[in-house]
Formats: sequence, structure tokens, C-alpha cells
Amino acid sequence: RARFRGGESQRRASMSGFLSRWIHDAIALRMEDPVKIRADWVAHMHKTEAKCVEIKKNWDQPTKTAGFWRKPQYNATIDLMNDSRAGKIPGRAQNW
Repeated sequence: RARFRGGESQRRASMSGFLSRWIHDAIALRMEDPVKIRADWVAHMHKTEAKCVEIKKNWDQPTKTAGFWRKPQYNATIDLMNDSRAGKIPGRAQNW
């Protein structure tokens, strides 16, 4: 077995310290600034809160206008069920 002198082990320790510092700095350079991340999060929360206030203000309002469900495209099934000629088409099941 080879014995290491004191200076060599210290050099290895300083080398590993250098590598860990270098890796830490390389990773830190690629990361966003924590202050910017926090500021973006706060801005997002303020926008979300403003949207929630707007939604709660309009909560009791109807989502559809008056007469929306009376339009022909929403009543096509009912019209077919009430049409006596449509019930006699071959292959059509009887209405319940």
C-alpha cells in the first residue's frame, strides 16, 4: 500500500473543495434568481386574486342570455320527437 504524505491529502481535499465549489457555481449560474421567482409568484397571485374577485362579483348573473335554449339547434331533438312523420321513418326506434 502506498502511503500519502500530509501535503498530498491536503491537496486532494482542496481539489475536492474546488470541484464542489465549481459544480455549485455552475448550477447556480443556470438557475433563476430567487428574488425574481418570488416576484413572479406574487404577481401571479395578485392576478389570480383579481380574477377571483371579478368572478365572485358576477356569481349570481346568468351564464346564458334569455331565450338561449329556444334556438333551433338546441330544440332539434325535441322537434324530431314531436314530429309524427319522423317517428315513422324505417329503422327509427320508438320514442319513450
